[in-house]
Amino acid sequence: MSIYWRKLFLVCILMILIGCAGGKPTRWGQFHGNLPSQGIQQIDSGFALSSSWISKPYRITSSSPVIGSDFQDREIIYIGTADGMLLALRSEDGSEKWIKPLGAAGSET
Repeated sequence: MSIYWRKLFLVCILMILIGCAGGKPTRWGQFHGNLPSQGIQQIDSGFALSSSWISKPYRITSSSPVIGSDFQDREIIYIGTADGMLLALRSEDGSEKWIKPLGAAGSET
């Protein structure tokens, strides 16, 4: 066996061993985090967490809210409701910026 083939063989074996070594398993192993798909990650951060604000209850759809910005570069949270409305909440305090009708209520597509 020539020196070239010997080196190639050793490099291939080394690559296979590195590939088999793997890493630590991730804590976020599936879509939305856990079996009931709650979409949360239980982390002990050492900090006491509390809500910055709480909005009034809305009949939201099954989709996630969208976070964007307005023309003054302030963060806005856009939420679609099951009543066929699109609303914008200010991220600083959770107050309504505007609410617009979208169309037929209850059509979740």
